[in-house]
Amino acid sequence: MMTASFQRRLLTCLIVVCCLVYQLAFVGDIHTHTRSSSACHSVDATGDVGSNSNRQPSWSSSSSSYYPEFDEHGGQLKSNSTFEFRFSNKVVHVAKFGLGHRLSKVGCAWHLAKSLNVTRLELKWNDCRGIDNIFPLLFGSDHVDVPGTEELALEANRTGNINKSLRITNDVDGYYGANNYKWHRVPLSADVYKGEHSPWLEKLDSELQLFKMLRRRFAGKEDAIRFMEEHNFRDRFVIGVHLRLGNDEPLNFVSSGRGVDDQLEFVHNMLDLLRSFLERLQRSHPERFRTCEGRPRRPLIFLATDSPKFIPVIVDDTRLWTFNDTALWGVNDTSRLGSVQTVVMEQLRVDEGVTFYKLTQGEECLRGWREMILDSILLSFSDVLISPRHSSFAQILPVPLVFDRGGGVPGPHFCEMSGSARTMVCLEDMRTWLFRDDKEKMFHYSILNDDDESEPPVVHTLLTHIPDVEVSPHYAEAKKYMEQEDTALTSMEYGAEFSPKYRWRLACPGCTDFTFT
Repeated sequence: MMTASFQRRLLTCLIVVCCLVYQLAFVGDIHTHTRSSSACHSVDATGDVGSNSNRQPSWSSSSSSYYPEFDEHGGQLKSNSTFEFRFSNKVVHVAKFGLGHRLSKVGCAWHLAKSLNVTRLELKWNDCRGIDNIFPLLFGSDHVDVPGTEELALEANRTGNINKSLRITNDVDGYYGANNYKWHRVPLSADVYKGEHSPWLEKLDSELQLFKMLRRRFAGKEDAIRFMEEHNFRDRFVIGVHLRLGNDEPLNFVSSGRGVDDQLEFVHNMLDLLRSFLERLQRSHPERFRTCEGRPRRPLIFLATDSPKFIPVIVDDTRLWTFNDTALWGVNDTSRLGSVQTVVMEQLRVDEGVTFYKLTQGEECLRGWREMILDSILLSFSDVLISPRHSSFAQILPVPLVFDRGGGVPGPHFCEMSGSARTMVCLEDMRTWLFRDDKEKMFHYSILNDDDESEPPVVHTLLTHIPDVEVSPHYAEAKKYMEQEDTALTSMEYGAEFSPKYRWRLACPGCTDFTFT
């Protein structure tokens, strides 16, 4: 027969075991990236859209807990090794031009480094006079660790095959904007490029990990958290709008096919289309406007734009829109009508032209870059991201993060407008955005009559960079250089600053689709 003392000890042990089991189960649960097509839209502790479950995340008092994408475990990549390789080989990328452009090239350099088993990517952003390199001031370090094979790095250190540098300026040869393959009618094997082991999809997935890491390391993440807390992003249905109209930029914006003859008319059309989109989305996907607890997620527009003169127009117009909770929740209460708020991040702006060309001096220049990145990262927290004119600023970093955040949730997540802003096509996931081959995941919106065919179709302009169908001739040289043990060459240039393969070739103006065979 058990004594009272033994029973107490046994009971204590059982309680401890139960607590451990619960803790392990809970921790395992919150660090599992659950994706669900459920109607319930709470944000769980991984930052992913959660499923319809009775468990509610146990938030800490820290505001960043609501945005775990910024936390240490929010998509962080594991270090390549527990060792520090002081003299490891590296790829060095020297960036040029605007934020979207340079991030597209950084993503290519990252992917190239992975393919060469080089575990360090060093970034040089030499844009501000008086500051040697702004990248570490923006992201905490002058390099990022590239996922690689620890054994290869150990072997390189053991053999002395170290301290070699592959230097790239601007273009990464062998990677090109996806639209080039349409414009030049490049024959593509559907089995290869749309198959299970597609090199294009693999590159985009690899790049997603890089952008998650950069978002986590961004020096201005506390500013992002404060802004999202101030405007209650977590309880709102956030529509991110990136309005790129050139800010009266004279040359490049028009020559790249993004010019608008009557900008004010374009903005008014855009507003009408957004309002129509919002009304239709409430009817077609009402579950996206409520939380697991049944509370409404009222719409909030976050606007990022290079054309500040249109901010008052947009803010004043959307303030007149009404969001009727009655229609969604079946509550007959007209007091639940609410206007749609548009919010903008306060920042340095220039009267005309491109910010990074105008702000070039020291701290002012650094602030300009910081605020551009802040806009980009805030856009990545959208439930739906809208791009009235195609822009690498929206496509390169925000788009993959928005698709990832909304993975498994039915309905539109990224939308592209026509040249007049009277029609719009929205996509549900990254693959559909790339290939446009799943009609069930494409959604069409218009301010025109359904039988009005006068509006040209939305042009699908893909600026994201993907591997070429032919391996770059520089790749074999780089691979040999990195693997060669007895070379005295400590640095090697990779490709030209402006890769000539597609850049100056005559494009087919009417070629808007890939040529799959």
